[in-house]
Amino acid sequence: MAVSLAFLNLPQRRAKPRQCGLTLVRDPGLSVRQLEDALQTFGQFLDYAKIKQFELFYMDEAPTRAKVALYRKHAVSPFCGGTVIEAAMLQGKVAQTLKKLVDIGFQSIELSDNIVDMSLVEKGDLTRRAVDAGFEVLFEYGKKYDSDPIDVAVAVDEIGKLRSAGANRVILERSQLDATLGPEGRLPTAGRMKDLARQVGLECLIFEAETTAHQNWLLHELGPDVNLGPNIHQDEVVSRIEPARCGLGRAEGYSLFAKLGHA
Repeated sequence: MAVSLAFLNLPQRRAKPRQCGLTLVRDPGLSVRQLEDALQTFGQFLDYAKIKQFELFYMDEAPTRAKVALYRKHAVSPFCGGTVIEAAMLQGKVAQTLKKLVDIGFQSIELSDNIVDMSLVEKGDLTRRAVDAGFEVLFEYGKKYDSDPIDVAVAVDEIGKLRSAGANRVILERSQLDATLGPEGRLPTAGRMKDLARQVGLECLIFEAETTAHQNWLLHELGPDVNLGPNIHQDEVVSRIEPARCGLGRAEGYSLFAKLGHA
């Protein structure tokens, strides 16, 4: 990759494949041609891409296969949302669904219990089934409409058990951020997110931060190597997320310039 002003010797982000500082985006239903253009332009900043369940449930399979192959070509791991497997569970077709997703080309998968209630033991069993099928597992922690701040002790215990079952990373559901940080990250419980990251490790956590305020709080408090996504629109990566990681922009106080003399 030839960068226009490479001679300025700017501090660089970790290159792919990276284990932290991950950006997970949602695919909004792009055509194969649109996706190819996007990945050629800023694919180096994407790590995972979430394919909507609607695309898998109702759209023609051929373009999806082509898109999955394109993502993988650009070292972006495509995955489907957890509700895909939840729908399969309701019909007793988990094994068939996992096999089909492998056939399409998926390497990663999100698991969740947003619709189907599962015990921690059942979550562990589902995780092991997905791992045995060949998937990297991203398990979503928390309910979509939870209004209670995160209980760090409980979360540490449950995340640890999910990791022991084979989950590679855990996605903290947006509701956990809403209830713990508040709209602007000013709730007294906001520090719990830092406690959680310190106890379980920043690398294994993905924060489903959809608002600019939450993204800025996480980048400021946990640093540029925090994992963000997956409900980030691809257009936001170059316009906001990646510049913020680098310390460019008013909200970041243009912190990049403090490092220029030390690059």
